[in-house]
Amino acid sequence: MTVRRSGEANVTKGGDDGTVPIPEPLRLYIDAAIKLSPSKWVFPAADGSQRAPDTDLKAVLQRALGRAGVVDGYEHRCRKPGCGHVELTSDDGNRRCQKDNRALWIRPLPKKGIVFHSLRHTTATLLARAKVHPSIAQKILRHADIETTLATYTHVDGIEDMRTAVAKLDFGPLEERAPAPVVPLRKPRPLLPICYRQPQTQKLRPLTKPAKPARSGASNGRGDWI
Repeated sequence: MTVRRSGEANVTKGGDDGTVPIPEPLRLYIDAAIKLSPSKWVFPAADGSQRAPDTDLKAVLQRALGRAGVVDGYEHRCRKPGCGHVELTSDDGNRRCQKDNRALWIRPLPKKGIVFHSLRHTTATLLARAKVHPSIAQKILRHADIETTLATYTHVDGIEDMRTAVAKLDFGPLEERAPAPVVPLRKPRPLLPICYRQPQTQKLRPLTKPAKPARSGASNGRGDWI
């Protein structure tokens, strides 16, 4: 595919023409679009004419994201005037209004922050994950500086990309790298004997003899004085 102009300008952003190869899996979709088009335009308006310059391309992309399932969720809304019942879900299953049992209208909620220019970032990232040389990715994206391709458009710093990278490291068999017996990093702590404290016994007071009653001076004949 040859690019000779950009938007309303008669030349490209870089000032020169450029040829970009079309991936074979994508060629099938472009051929189908050309056959279905009623005019010479590949992506015409509904009547086959060229799209107007003021076409809301963001809305076109939002509808495409919704049909592709690139969404944050789905809105289920009752269309009865004055009802106002709304449900936010993660699926597009059919639901009914809890107030009047009418079928709810389903509207996809496309992922936020995605614009047409985001597709260039996606292309650079997919090329990097496919191990394409950065200079080739630079030519595909038509960047004047390779640093723009690597630092701005390529996003391979996520945790999954790091896991994929470190998974390729080969440390060899453990027996070859460490022929000595493997010693655990932490020695098991010895089990300490369980000591039981002897229960404290209550001290008993010693028995004492009862004191003899004082004699009153008179005896009852049995050795007691009264």
